[in-house]
Amino acid sequence: MTPKEYLSQSLMLDLRIRSLTEQIRTLEETGCRITPVMSDMPGNHSNGSTSPVERYVEEVTRLKGEIQNECEHLISLRREIRDVIKSVPDIKCQILLEERYLCNMTWERIAEHMNYDVSWVYRLHGIALQMVRIPENSVMRQ
Repeated sequence: MTPKEYLSQSLMLDLRIRSLTEQIRTLEETGCRITPVMSDMPGNHSNGSTSPVERYVEEVTRLKGEIQNECEHLISLRREIRDVIKSVPDIKCQILLEERYLCNMTWERIAEHMNYDVSWVYRLHGIALQMVRIPENSVMRQ
């Protein structure tokens, strides 16, 4: 995997984290709308059975936990990319890589922010990529 491919994974991680966060929000909203059906009919819940609402809440809670675990894993992968960028010895290159791969800025916006010409930003990007060292034990593989 090239340094550019490695760093470019950050965008997909961000999109996936947002998607998972939205799934959690949807589950929470759905859970708030569920109300048990009350009946005046005698019922016997002493046999240890759970109601459909209780089973639903348990399943939603389990699913929410799985999604949160996945989200935490993706955040740790994003942290790995951030640490790799922080290890680049040149601060200008670090800033460029952060803005491109962690902030998802366009080349034009990066050039404006760094007060450089866009063509210089492209060249500096090439230099910065040469400084990137992907850890051998990286869990990020395609």
